[in-house]
Amino acid sequence: MMARCKTKRGLAIAFLVGGAATLLGITGWHFYRVRLCDRLLGKIDQLASYPPSETSDLIE
Repeated sequence: MMARCKTKRGLAIAFLVGGAATLLGITGWHFYRVRLCDRLLGKIDQLASYPPSETSDLIE
């Protein structure tokens, strides 16, 4: 009976550690994506601040 109690306890600890690792991974992935999007939007804003050259087809 004592071994069975240790097994349940170990299983509960394993689930808690696995859940914590999963939450940490999801949170890290979210902040990575947010940072990546911010960098891309900053780069787009930076490129948009320059007018197109005179030889560009964008000017009509």
